[in-house]
Amino acid sequence: MADIEWPEDLVPSRFGIKLRSNKKEFTSPFNGSTQDAYFPGSYWVLTLAFQNLDDDESRELESVLHTLNTGGRVKIPDFGRLGVNHSGIKVLGNTQTGGALITQGWPVNALVLKKGSYISVGDELKILRQDAYSTEAGQATLQVAPWLRGSYQSGQAIEVRRPCGYFKLDDQEVGPDREAGDVNNFQLKMKESFY
Repeated sequence: MADIEWPEDLVPSRFGIKLRSNKKEFTSPFNGSTQDAYFPGSYWVLTLAFQNLDDDESRELESVLHTLNTGGRVKIPDFGRLGVNHSGIKVLGNTQTGGALITQGWPVNALVLKKGSYISVGDELKILRQDAYSTEAGQATLQVAPWLRGSYQSGQAIEVRRPCGYFKLDDQEVGPDREAGDVNNFQLKMKESFY
């Protein structure tokens, strides 16, 4: 199974990113009241639409799809939201899990990430639930969703410039819908994948 990078010149005409929650709903058979139970394990689902691709663009996308069809994963950013221009951001402290991630390497005493910003750590894509402010030591605690799946060690790099998640196909059938004149259209559904 191969992990590949998404080709930078293939930008979807429409892009959707949704969080698929890992919850169970219980309904009382007696009075119809409901209760939700939330568990770790939520993951991202993407929808990508490509319209009016020429033959070269279609060939490039088809090669990505056929690589994924053999069990690989592709690294994909949120095409609609830019990252922030920071580098050298790292995990601070060992074995961090849950919904908070202590980090270092930020400019001091500043708003370093706005809520709704994405980060990636390991092969996980996360979104911030709250604004993140740094301390005078350049440290910030990031409140993230969904919760971390892995346990990250101090020094693990965090990507904030172009955060990406790893995704695999969520469809059994993928390929182009062709029109006359070398016009190719694609509708793709993908889900976050972890090893």
